[in-house]
Amino acid sequence: MKLRFIVSELYNYFDCKFYNKDFRIVKLKNDYLITDFLINVHKDYNLQSIDYQFIFKYLVCQYDYWKAIKVKGFGNTTRVANIFGQKAYNRFKERNDNPKFNWYNAENLLKQQYGISSSFLLRYRAREKKDLTQLSVDEEKEKTLFEDHNVQLVHCIDSTTLFNHNSNHCIKCGARQQCKQMLKQYYREIYIDRGYETSVEEEAKI
Repeated sequence: MKLRFIVSELYNYFDCKFYNKDFRIVKLKNDYLITDFLINVHKDYNLQSIDYQFIFKYLVCQYDYWKAIKVKGFGNTTRVANIFGQKAYNRFKERNDNPKFNWYNAENLLKQQYGISSSFLLRYRAREKKDLTQLSVDEEKEKTLFEDHNVQLVHCIDSTTLFNHNSNHCIKCGARQQCKQMLKQYYREIYIDRGYETSVEEEAKI
């Protein structure tokens, strides 16, 4: 159920950004296509290895394709079948198996043209659930991808809500002080919610 939610959530996010609509989570029509998609994914990649980052990568592939051929319409949305249908899934497999396909450029172009960011939904989900002090399973996975602390910091800036003292990964990370400072600089509300500083209202009284 959680994986289906992530797929639906990310699809809605990409589609809203692609068509310049206000982001909101809506129930998908033809959601049986998501089931078929996950069955295909399980056959080829094993569902246990599939996470937020994999689904994001999959959608980068799909929306990069639609952007490149400049096809829009469909009632101000991209049909679920055009993203998760068999043809779309085969397209992803071909690109995923192609070492010459530049995933960085594809993601960067979507970011520049439509403002799509891999970190948005992680932060949106945290704010919506009011659980900024709690650990996110998705974020904890993102914090373990690179051994080099400086490289990991760059990744965490783009893919997590940064330093959290409840995370063993954060506590052990050599870049934790710099990460905490960046949290304060860029995400002040999260910094305050995690108890690292007095609130804006309290500061105003000082």
